[in-house]
Amino acid sequence: MKQIDILRRLNRRSPEVTEQVISLWGEPALFEYIHNLPRHSPPSDMEQLLEVLAITEDLRQAHLDEFPRIPCEPAPEEIEIRATEEFPLINERFPHIGRRFIQTWGSYAFYMYSGGLLTDTRGGTRRGFPPEILMAITRIVKIHEQTYPRLDARRVDIWADVFHDAKKL
Repeated sequence: MKQIDILRRLNRRSPEVTEQVISLWGEPALFEYIHNLPRHSPPSDMEQLLEVLAITEDLRQAHLDEFPRIPCEPAPEEIEIRATEEFPLINERFPHIGRRFIQTWGSYAFYMYSGGLLTDTRGGTRRGFPPEILMAITRIVKIHEQTYPRLDARRVDIWADVFHDAKKL
């Protein structure tokens, strides 16, 4: 996909982000900025999340194609998730899920995405995962909950971490 088409897709969603991407084009800092897009502008639904993730993936690849000598260092979140026992199993069988886990790790978007994997949103046409993949996804969600407890999507009391952490008061 051409760079201009990717930027047009991004611009429809967020013109200010597009301006920043254009200003960082050709710079190593672009990779960190792109990696953090799902964290800085949280999507409101699964469709928006998947759109943002696809755009960030396309931008990253377009930048690598144009500037192959600029190193794309892995983000700390990528190093963290790749160190789990479950990630290689998921990534080997379902690399698109592995990429999305890397893109959303350490953010609320991870819960949106992983939750969408575990529920049928296709009107009964989803086949489901093999048992070992389903268990690996479940374990990786648990690891995320333990690593980032304040992002736990099931938390009912939105004020709980404020009252338990004096620095936030």
